[in-house]
Amino acid sequence: MSDASAPITVESLRTAIDDAWTSLERALAEFEPVLEAGPDEGGWTSRQLLSHMVGAWFRVPIHTGFYLANRDSVPLLVGDPYWVAEWETAPFVAFVLAMKAGVACCRQLVETLTQTDLLKEADTPFGRMSLGEFLVTSFTGHIHRFHGRQLAAFTATHKAT
Repeated sequence: MSDASAPITVESLRTAIDDAWTSLERALAEFEPVLEAGPDEGGWTSRQLLSHMVGAWFRVPIHTGFYLANRDSVPLLVGDPYWVAEWETAPFVAFVLAMKAGVACCRQLVETLTQTDLLKEADTPFGRMSLGEFLVTSFTGHIHRFHGRQLAAFTATHKAT
C-alpha cells in the first residue's frame, strides 16, 4: 500500500511509470542474448517472461476499468505468462516494441484520471486498495521491482552458462 502521508497523484504515477520503464530499459539492453534461454527457477522461459511483462503493461487499463465502473472487486490473473502464439518465434525487438506501446498506453491512461478516480476502492487478491494504490503496486512493485529484478537475474544466470 502507499504511504498515507504522500497522496498518490497523477504526477506520482507518471514518475512511477518513468522509473519502471527506465529500469526495464537497462535490463532489456542486455537481455537479447538470452532470448532462447530455458526456464528460470520459477519455470518460465525468457520468452514467457517477456510476454508476461508486455501483458502486465497492457492489463493495467483493463483493471482500471473495474475501478472506474465502481466494481467491488478487480479480478487479477496472477502468475500467467499472457502468452500469444506470435511470441513463440517473435524477434526480441517485437517484445520491446510491445512493451513501449504498453508504457505509452499507461502514460495516456494516467493522464485521464482524476484524484477522485484514484481514491476509488475495490477488492483485489492482494486486499482492498484504491485505484492509486493499485497503480503504484502495478508500476512500482510488480513491473519495476519484481520483474525488473527477474530480468536482471535471468540475464546474469543465463549469460554465465
